[in-house]
Amino acid sequence: MSHDFRDRFAIVGVGVSPTTRTGAQGLSAQQMELMAVVQAIEDAGLTRGDIDGAVHAAAQNGSDAFSRKLGLSSNFYYPIGRMAGAVAGLFFATQALATGNANYVSVSLGLSWLSQAKAMKQGDAGRVTGDNKWSLNRDGGGLVDVGWQATTGAAAVHAFMASRHMHEYGTTFEQLGSVALAQRAWANLNPEAKFFDRPLTMEDYLASRWVSHPYRLMDNCVVSDVGCAAIITTAERARDLRNKPVYVKGVGFGDAAREAWWDKSNFTRTDGGHARDVAFRQAGIEIGDVDVAELYDCFTAEFLLTLEDYGFCEKGEGGAFVESGATAPGGSHPMNTHGGLLSAYHCGDMGNLVEATRQLQGVCGDRQVPDAEIALMDGHGWEMILPYMCPISGSVVLGNSIS
Repeated sequence: MSHDFRDRFAIVGVGVSPTTRTGAQGLSAQQMELMAVVQAIEDAGLTRGDIDGAVHAAAQNGSDAFSRKLGLSSNFYYPIGRMAGAVAGLFFATQALATGNANYVSVSLGLSWLSQAKAMKQGDAGRVTGDNKWSLNRDGGGLVDVGWQATTGAAAVHAFMASRHMHEYGTTFEQLGSVALAQRAWANLNPEAKFFDRPLTMEDYLASRWVSHPYRLMDNCVVSDVGCAAIITTAERARDLRNKPVYVKGVGFGDAAREAWWDKSNFTRTDGGHARDVAFRQAGIEIGDVDVAELYDCFTAEFLLTLEDYGFCEKGEGGAFVESGATAPGGSHPMNTHGGLLSAYHCGDMGNLVEATRQLQGVCGDRQVPDAEIALMDGHGWEMILPYMCPISGSVVLGNSIS
């Protein structure tokens, strides 16, 4: 396997806007994205004039207003159309750099879902049409809008997979709760996290209200106002900048489109295994080489499925693995060290990219994983046809030294 891709590109700066906890209320998604990009540029020791490529890590903001508002003289502004946007955006950036289309590329995302949800509840705004989902007409007449409402709609789809995992492998409510507790324990160490100052007990978890069986409220990710950004360049340019480079060692993708997504085997797995294989071959690593992992955790069971698919444990053993404390602070396999989507903030998989980079930079304070050298980050993307849980999987391996 050729390693020509490995270590040729690097992340040189990251940024997070004010979050739901730290003052994001009243800011638009684009404002928060701009703030995160400015912070990432400053973190890298660059100026706006250095950034000549921009990627928006989602399907929203299809115009070029983002780059113009920031005053970037970018050669391109490109929105990613199908989420797993941090992984896809990072990959797009590396190819733009490799082909001479840019020297420094920003990858960013801003979301104002919490403010939008509050406005909808108050009757001040219409439905957030960008989050609507589609399904097949029974008569075969094409796709129809089936509507979507943040947690409730998403939980109804993902709960289907959680139920199947519980049925096949005996996963318990307490094991789902162990995921929520582990992420909350990390969030309690992260001042940016929504639940920084709110511990969670198993009693709290089991007492939280039902959303869509078997999911309780604490099985669901937070709804956030936040922006995240990263600056990508070549390894050669990265050596002359302020921060120690975080090198991109491998990128891989998997998708249910490779197989029939109505196959029952797909009800208890993601395609993270395929994404992992591609990324790990490029990086020249095995699962035991990973020091810290940031896995997409929009729901507790999805986290279990994903860590199983990556090979941290056997299929069906994820519940017991997390229940043992392996992924929590002080555990053998630290995961979602910023608190994840469950307890920190929801910025797609951009939060995972930022946290993985920070861990390898060694700047995470109380939540820093000692001697972290290799980080794994994972992202998921939108459904093709319901019900199916986020069929696209994206995997990135990062390291803080050249192999």
